Amino acid sequence: MARTTSWLSKARSVAQSGYGRPNPARDYLYLKASVSEPFNWVYGAASVTAIINLNDHSYQITPEISYAGFSNWELRGRLMMLTGQVRTEFNEKAASARLELTGRYFF
Repeated sequence: MARTTSWLSKARSVAQSGYGRPNPARDYLYLKASVSEPFNWVYGAASVTAIINLNDHSYQITPEISYAGFSNWELRGRLMMLTGQVRTEFNEKAASARLELTGRYFF
C-alpha cells in the first residue's frame, strides 16, 4: 500500500511539472505555405513551414516535398533547419539541422 502511495505522489509531481502541463505555444509565429503539383509534377506536393520564437527571434524553417504517384505509397522528404543567436531556443537544440526521408504504405 505504501509503495502505491509513493508511485501516486511521484505521478502527481510529474503531472504538475513541465511534462504534464499544457504548453500553449505563446509568443510564437507559425507559417505554412504549400502547393499541390508544383511545376506540373503530377502526384507531387511541396511546402515550407516556419516557426519563429517572437521573444528571442530564433526560428525553424522546414522545406518539404512529397510524392504519391505509386499505388498505396507516399514518399516524403523534409529538412528541418534551426537558426538563432547564442542562448536562444532554436540554437540550443542538440542539432542545427535534420533530414528526414520517409515512405508510407497504405493498405
